[in-house]
Amino acid sequence: MLLLAAAAQAQIPRMQAVPLPYEEISFRRDGKELTRLHYGARMDRPFLYPVYSAKGDEMTRIGHPHDPHGHRHHYSIWFAATPVNGEDFWADGKGRIRAKRVVKIDDGATKATVALESAWGMLLEEQRTISVIDLGGDWMIEMSMTLKATNGPVVFDAKGFGPVGVRMAKSIGVKDGGGKIVNSSGLINEKAVFRQPACWVDYCGPVPSSLAGITLFDHPSNIQHPQAVHVRDDGWMGAAMTEKGAVTIPRGETVTLRYGFLVHTGALDKNVVEAAWKAFATR
Repeated sequence: MLLLAAAAQAQIPRMQAVPLPYEEISFRRDGKELTRLHYGARMDRPFLYPVYSAKGDEMTRIGHPHDPHGHRHHYSIWFAATPVNGEDFWADGKGRIRAKRVVKIDDGATKATVALESAWGMLLEEQRTISVIDLGGDWMIEMSMTLKATNGPVVFDAKGFGPVGVRMAKSIGVKDGGGKIVNSSGLINEKAVFRQPACWVDYCGPVPSSLAGITLFDHPSNIQHPQAVHVRDDGWMGAAMTEKGAVTIPRGETVTLRYGFLVHTGALDKNVVEAAWKAFATR
């Protein structure tokens, strides 16, 4: 019986994506939740919350710590944009990114993956793949989104918001917790980093266990790579895909965007981040 139990345990994937009630999927490593996908019909857009460090610290939050109503659309880690053909898919109660169906769920030894099909109103069809990857301690999220213009050309206006946002936990913010923002060029905090192009940007600060952070990766295949990053000392960072000009998807054509999110414990280690970004860039 002991041999049978050991053999059965050896076959359980370390990384799992577990469907839950209310249209949620829990990404787990060895049975412990790392993050959770929310994609229900009542949502204005799919998002990931909570996001835990390897030590169990909450890394993100919902909403701005000092403007919970005006920034209630800050859903931890999310994908959205405005203006898109003049529509706002960024704020709540406006354009909706509606999840239509979960296409696939895969578990594995080193990663768990969910494929999700969504629609941006009548403008875009989206195929999204979210993978949560074990790095032997720390871990990361890889997100790939293919957008297809279905009913005509779709224009993402220049200097708009999106397509990726991360709202950090209050204690990690520069203003509220003494955290720190660093980009791949070595620039520090909002004044220097704001809307500057970068292969990656890291937001790190105090958490109950000590220090932890999230590094946002921009893939070399992305439009306008290296994309500019929009950051704030109040705990916000995101990719600015249209900083260098508007992006148009002709009718019937597609654009694919890829982003990574390295969830690390301890202070920023540039050598570790550079190695992780290079590995991500080759995938």
